[in-house]
Parts: sequence; C-alpha cells; structure tokens
Amino acid sequence: MPVAVSGVIGCAPARLDEDWTRLDPPIPAPDFTLSTLDGEPVTLSAFKGQVVFIEFWATWCGPCRQSTPSLDVLYRKFADAGLQVL
Repeated sequence: MPVAVSGVIGCAPARLDEDWTRLDPPIPAPDFTLSTLDGEPVTLSAFKGQVVFIEFWATWCGPCRQSTPSLDVLYRKFADAGLQVL
C-alpha cells in the first residue's frame, strides 16, 4: 500500500509546543483519484512503493504560496531517490 506523507502548513499559526502522536502501527493512506492541472486523473495507488509528499493548498493562502519554492527544492533533492510531490 502507498504511504502518504503530507506537509501541513495551513493558514493559521501552528502551535510549536503541540504534542504529535505517532501512529503505531502506521495507518495506510486511503486510495483516491484527483485531476492534475492538465485535467488528467492521478491515483495514489499508482505511486505504490514510492515516497509521496502531498500538499493541498490555495492560491489565496500566503503560507501556501510561500511553501511552493521549498517543495521544489525538496523534490529536486530527493527525486532520484523516488520522492513524488503532488
């Protein structure tokens, strides 16, 4: 099953002191299909065995727009190791 790794920046300030609970055992991401910017369908299960970084964002969200260059750097650095950024 694919494992989805998602970065959440959000439009509200994050609490840095918030405790995060690790899921043990990990829960597989549910399969889903969305359209690319070109209108082509992409299904999460098509990336089985790869590391997938998924970020949902909006053009009106300042923090979302600021994260885009970082995602590009992340992808360029780890693409050869199999990282997919959606």
